[in-house]
Amino acid sequence: MSEQCSVEMCKSSSRTQCHCCKKNFCRSHFNEHDNLPNLQLNTFADEINILNNRLQAFNLNIVTDESRQKLEKWRASCYKIIDDIFEQTCQKIDQRINEKIERQRNEILRINFIIDELIQKQETTMTDIDLLQRAIHETEHDIDNIEYTRFDVISRSLAIDNSLIQIEELHLPQFKLSSLVPPYKTIDRMNGGRQHIATNEQFCLIHQGLDLYLMDQNLTVIKKSQENFDHVYDMCWSSTLDQFILLDRNSIFALDPNTMLIQRIPIDQDRRCWSCTCSDTSLFLSTLFCGSSILQYSLLPSIQFEKEWKSPETCTRRQMIIGTVCKNETIAMIIVDLVGKEKRIELKLSKTFERLWSLKLDVVYSDGYLSCCSLNHGHWLLSDYNTSSLIHISSDGKILETSTYNEKPCRINLFHRNELIITTDVSINFHRLI
Repeated sequence: MSEQCSVEMCKSSSRTQCHCCKKNFCRSHFNEHDNLPNLQLNTFADEINILNNRLQAFNLNIVTDESRQKLEKWRASCYKIIDDIFEQTCQKIDQRINEKIERQRNEILRINFIIDELIQKQETTMTDIDLLQRAIHETEHDIDNIEYTRFDVISRSLAIDNSLIQIEELHLPQFKLSSLVPPYKTIDRMNGGRQHIATNEQFCLIHQGLDLYLMDQNLTVIKKSQENFDHVYDMCWSSTLDQFILLDRNSIFALDPNTMLIQRIPIDQDRRCWSCTCSDTSLFLSTLFCGSSILQYSLLPSIQFEKEWKSPETCTRRQMIIGTVCKNETIAMIIVDLVGKEKRIELKLSKTFERLWSLKLDVVYSDGYLSCCSLNHGHWLLSDYNTSSLIHISSDGKILETSTYNEKPCRINLFHRNELIITTDVSINFHRLI
């Protein structure tokens, strides 16, 4: 007696057995079963075409741009070292020949003085003549030596090898709010201060109470400022200056993380500013009150005023910029409309202020903190204090995820690529990105 077809609900008798899976099938179901691999090939073909299209559309600059910028900065710093040595050596050569010339000028002045005195007295002796003649001949000889002097520069070739630069392949975590894990470290917050934070690849600077604390990658406090800062409005890092920038009520300061020395930056700040951020070439300050301007200052060779970006290039007369963050030649601006009670974030090119995108934020208007930080892959993260929300925004200005944080977030920042710092009313939380 023949076996029944192995397809569920089929009552027909089997006519054949598949040698691959050893199942029995009737005629019609065997044909279907036999055709399944061909159908799967079509699916594979579609999937591989999708992958091929992704490769075709892949933008190489997204992966290499940041590393190229670091290489450009390294090259510029190396050139600067060579230029500084060149200028110093040239100055030494000039100084040595100028000293020789100056000595002969003084000798000529001395001989002229003696001649003038002898002419006035009219009592010149042959001894005086002999002394003058000898002095003139010696001066002539010394000047001959100067004219025939040359400097032989003895230099050694730079010992440069490929070990000066090493390439490490990093996997930058793709941030997802839904996978944000609880903080692995929490620091209690002190009373007072706006709880600002600023980071670079090595250090995290935290404003706690009246003090500034510098933490290393192990989140150990290694240094504390010697000065008190009550009203810190904003802080940021300048990779060009290798210093943190601090903005308070009336002044702007530079803090050296190696020494914790704080120096006032001598710029004419006749208007109160609310936020600060740095690109590779410029410092940007946003002014307080409606119709905010962006004041742009060059960083090198010294901090000098460059330009003021005014309304309506920045925002309308009834709007105010409450936060700015620079990343990869772009500047993100958080803008609030004090009349329409709206909030939005815009991304502009930092050199031309051309708008790349603008996103209206569906959050309730309040005077609470609204903070922003850049993420990997050109993404952005916003925190809204009033609604306890975290908002993940794509590189083209679209909301990817919104999530509620378990506390009211005040400030957020990314620390050495894979840690998210979130300050609240009562704590500073450190999250690892996975």
